[in-house]
Amino acid sequence: MSLSFQLDLPKEEVRSLIRTHKDFTVHEKLKRNAYQIVVEYRNWLINEIYKLLLTSNVSASK
Repeated sequence: MSLSFQLDLPKEEVRSLIRTHKDFTVHEKLKRNAYQIVVEYRNWLINEIYKLLLTSNVSASK
């Protein structure tokens, strides 16, 4: 996946959360789920880095 797509994904998740929890203030909505979004993004990024390292190691060993 492209980096620009991955940067837009968290923004869309935040917008979705705001629309879903209409009875909370914007600040409360972001605060409630921001940590979870960051954790998921961090895990995705770590996995992508591992995949890149594994494919470069396989390519280098050939």
